[in-house]
Amino acid sequence: MAEYLSAKFPVYAALVDGEYAGYVVCCVDSEVVWVESIFVKEEYRRHGIATALHRKAEKIAASYGDDTVYNYVHPNNHRMI
Repeated sequence: MAEYLSAKFPVYAALVDGEYAGYVVCCVDSEVVWVESIFVKEEYRRHGIATALHRKAEKIAASYGDDTVYNYVHPNNHRMI
């Protein structure tokens, strides 16, 4: 996380009752927004947290006049695909 922050990547965390539930890391390259990493703790999955985090990335894209957010998904990540 320190590398992302030192590179000034937008990073957002989700809190539930004061506990970290997940995060999203974005990268903005020539006004193109990429979700570099998104994670939600297992006990908080299926509660809309990843959706809320992804919406943060969508807001960044909208600030550049775009409605597209790009996501890299590792080919072995079948659950995400």
